[in-house]
Amino acid sequence: MGRYAIFMLCTTILLASCATPKTVVVTQEVIREVQVTRIVTRDEGERERAPTYTPYPTYTPYPTARPTRTPRPTRTPTPTPSPTPTYAAEPTATPHTQQVGAQAPVRPQSTSTLSPPPAPALEQRKDRDPGPPFSFSVSANRAEANSSYRITGLVRNDSSKTYEGVAIDATFWDIDGVRVPGLDARCPCVLLAPGEECPFSIVATVRRPVSFLLHPEGRATERQSVPVTLTGVRMSRDGLSSVRITGVAANDQPFKIQKVIVAGVLEDGSGQMVSLGWTHGLQEDILPGSSVPFDLRVELVPFERYRLYAQAERDWR
Repeated sequence: MGRYAIFMLCTTILLASCATPKTVVVTQEVIREVQVTRIVTRDEGERERAPTYTPYPTYTPYPTARPTRTPRPTRTPTPTPSPTPTYAAEPTATPHTQQVGAQAPVRPQSTSTLSPPPAPALEQRKDRDPGPPFSFSVSANRAEANSSYRITGLVRNDSSKTYEGVAIDATFWDIDGVRVPGLDARCPCVLLAPGEECPFSIVATVRRPVSFLLHPEGRATERQSVPVTLTGVRMSRDGLSSVRITGVAANDQPFKIQKVIVAGVLEDGSGQMVSLGWTHGLQEDILPGSSVPFDLRVELVPFERYRLYAQAERDWR
């Protein structure tokens, strides 16, 4: 190659190297325009925009239930209350007097209604042995604490003769058929005239009994039983174990009497006899129109009313 050609090549290279700074400036401007374009694009809502926070919805409570209107009840007429019963345990007035004779004794006045009696605890067997023509009216037939059983009632003379030595023999049978004899019921009456009644009571401790039998005892006599009039009767609590009944036994007969006996029974809310006690007059002979005081104590059990029985024997001397 010639010198001229070499010169021209060098000149061209030199010119090219001198023109480079101007070209670089144009390139930088273009880059800046691209950056501005990208910024504008972001401002118009590209996906790179930060998400806006969406708050949780406000809690809306359940609506309050509207109460249902209560229907107005139908007016029911108010019944008239029954009179409050008077308990014989703490009487406020002197009860009616009673006497044992040809007529049955009169019970004290009471406004309370009797409650249903409990079911009988044992079966009563029929007495098929001959004996005095007495009949039994069983009042209480119930089981009590400590495997004991209480049988109470009235014995009545259905014959036309008077009997003395009145007693009641009680026999029990247990669940195994074993017979338990020889239990005597308490009966205070010495004599039992025709149509006359007398209370009795027996408390037996028998292992699992299922039935019982009552057999009367006595013998006919010429002795005469007479009724006694009781007046001034009062009842009070005698400690925690007994009830005390006091009063006066008067002789309304035209002859002398002797051996006065006053018996008292307590009755529960169902009318059953639950306790029995008796006492003897302290004076042997009572002249016509005279009287003798009596003081009776009966074992205290829950009760609502009481009855009294009284009799004496005619003194033929």
